[in-house]
Amino acid sequence: MFKQIDHACISSSDIDRSMAFYHDVLGMKVAFEDETSGQEFGLVMGVTGEFRARLAQFEEGFEIIQFISPIGRKLNLKPWDVGAPLLDFEVSDLDRMYSNLIGQGVKFVSPPVTLKSPHPGGGSLKIAQLNGPDGERIVLIEFERSRNIINR
Repeated sequence: MFKQIDHACISSSDIDRSMAFYHDVLGMKVAFEDETSGQEFGLVMGVTGEFRARLAQFEEGFEIIQFISPIGRKLNLKPWDVGAPLLDFEVSDLDRMYSNLIGQGVKFVSPPVTLKSPHPGGGSLKIAQLNGPDGERIVLIEFERSRNIINR
């Protein structure tokens, strides 16, 4: 029986660059970094030969992994492509975060947009999209709740 999502993970072509982006630019907190190898973890990943990887997990429930062996191939998936990753992160002040990130040179796919149609929690959504270091699509979401809705 499922309980909840433990964390989400994406692969990275350069974990140091990705960590700098997610930690230094987006402000996520690194929970741990590790290097792993061996037959057991390789088996979990479906690797039949040599397996070695570096990984980092953030307190926000997000993990990045760089496969050292085998080395993965670069994909150029769009959000509408089947199986494409789309990472949604809730933020508290999207307009300010957007301005700060623009000031740091981050290129956005879209500026903050308010969607008037209500979401299941009530109120509306303000969202903006950007690409991460490997082209992964990142969605920043601010829930604009109705006054009578209790915050999470």
